[in-house]
Amino acid sequence: MYDKADSGSWGPVLDGSMKEGWNGETYAYSNYGNKLKDYFDTGFSHTHNVAISNGTEKSHFRTSFGYSGNDGVFPTESLSRVNADLNAGSELNKWFSMDGKISLSRTKAENRPLYGDYGAIAQLMKIPNNVRLDDLKQYSDASHVHVNWTGPTASTRNPYYVMHQRQNSDERWRAFGYYGMKINFTDWLHLSAKYAFDYYRTRVESTNAGDGINGETNTSMITNDVMDRSEENFFESNAEFILMGDRQLTDNFRLGFNAGANFMYQRSETLGVGVGNMIDKGNWMLNVANLLRTGNENGYKRAMNSVFGSIQMAWKEYLSLDLTARND
Repeated sequence: MYDKADSGSWGPVLDGSMKEGWNGETYAYSNYGNKLKDYFDTGFSHTHNVAISNGTEKSHFRTSFGYSGNDGVFPTESLSRVNADLNAGSELNKWFSMDGKISLSRTKAENRPLYGDYGAIAQLMKIPNNVRLDDLKQYSDASHVHVNWTGPTASTRNPYYVMHQRQNSDERWRAFGYYGMKINFTDWLHLSAKYAFDYYRTRVESTNAGDGINGETNTSMITNDVMDRSEENFFESNAEFILMGDRQLTDNFRLGFNAGANFMYQRSETLGVGVGNMIDKGNWMLNVANLLRTGNENGYKRAMNSVFGSIQMAWKEYLSLDLTARND
């Protein structure tokens, strides 16, 4: 027997006869398209890069800029990345040379797909063949926050409401690089110094506008809407100095050595907040919520200082000795 609000694709043969649909309209009782194919967009990806470089026997440099964008198959899904790099070096004279590099990037994603009952795919697969997908695009009306061909229930939802209900974004900024220099005191004694750093900031946000499965007539009646936001900042630096020597002292004896020090520093900070029952529905700000659900803050600072060295001795071509030591 035909039931216009049946939760599954069961009933009489789809014979094209005129029947009243779930939304009160009368139309042909037929199979209306491929729900999975009709719901999704065509993905599009594009990448752009430009670089300028030059080099001589004594110096070099290269700078580049890149952008990539991706629009996913889900209607609101996107991913973009911007990056810039600079690398340069120069040998000023036979005693002194230097080089360095710095890289900057930003990666941002909007509405990464969800799965299970809170994902569109699972809900699309539950829609009966005789339900027109276009009719579900109006996922709310004057008297219902959440409109569906049946229910809605916790397990059977309008796939367009699902897309509106749960949204997320994440963004990461990163910068890293180094600066190095080398001093040649003689043709056998050298000093090198290098400073390197790595920094990133990650921000993640997710929102849930509420299920709307209890007959709420407007958004002000929803109390189970929630918002979560977290942020992480991380920084690490390393400064290293190495004195290196390698000399043939006699016809039969060769001595090599290096001695150095490294200074490492780390700092990490994380912050997470979760709120609920927003005062102004759809205005996702932490300070316009009735409920503070979660809140946490963590962090640490670490430093490690090291000294190290090694000696290599060789007698003719028959005997060699290597001694290495390190203290952190």
